[in-house]
Amino acid sequence: RDEYEEHLYERKCKAKVCKDILTFTIDPEVCTGCGLCAKKCPTEAIFGEKRQPHQIIEVKCSKCGMCFETCRLDAVQVN
Repeated sequence: RDEYEEHLYERKCKAKVCKDILTFTIDPEVCTGCGLCAKKCPTEAIFGEKRQPHQIIEVKCSKCGMCFETCRLDAVQVN
């Protein structure tokens, strides 16, 4: 029941499996701007200058998780 209410009222999924309520973000304190995540993104939802922290355009993000899997520094966060 707690998990159901969390999904419904807080729009969160602790298991990180409900794509409709997941959000992917990039921690600017960790991201070095290597560009690997942007290269792997199938919807071109990631942008940024080389050697500068990148960002994810949430409305373009398909929530496939490729950026999360690709980032070697764990800069991509799943919320």
